Amino acid sequence: MIKRIFNAVGKRTKDAKFQQKAIKKQDKIEQGEKVLAPRYPTEDKRFQKAMSDEKLRELVNKKESTLVENMNKITIKSTDPVERWTSTKDLPTRESEWLHRNDPVWEYGFYEPEEKRIPKNKLMFREALEVLRARQEIEDDSDGPNAAKMREEARKVYEEHKAVARVDPEKLDEMWEYFRPFVRKDTQK
Repeated sequence: MIKRIFNAVGKRTKDAKFQQKAIKKQDKIEQGEKVLAPRYPTEDKRFQKAMSDEKLRELVNKKESTLVENMNKITIKSTDPVERWTSTKDLPTRESEWLHRNDPVWEYGFYEPEEKRIPKNKLMFREALEVLRARQEIEDDSDGPNAAKMREEARKVYEEHKAVARVDPEKLDEMWEYFRPFVRKDTQK
């Protein structure tokens, strides 16, 4: 308990002494006196030795007019940093998703490019799903009353699809080999 009291009192006196020293230093600076940074004892010995030498003192105090002229020639132009490029596209939000809920171009959460801008042997995500769905319906083995009719419609959609004309048949076969659209099966195996 007594230790805490002494620590509190000691801290206040140390703070007061520091404040007094700071005020004295500030007064010296305002009066124009040079206030040098404190030196280490070994450095202070070397400095005193150097200041006792007349030649060194003259070199230190001498002003080189050429250096001063060169310094005066230097002009510094300060400008703000160049603004970084920022994207003008807005990131998707819930509000934007809600606004685009019925927009077929925004169906998968991003705008797809125009069909004429798509290079040969490339597909949009929507086109890939449409082609895969049509091909899956063509190869469906169900024996329902409308199965044959649905297969014919799927074959017609597949053959008339713009993506099938743009992409090589080998690429479509490779895509079919590795990818399938989701299929809902009501019965479990």
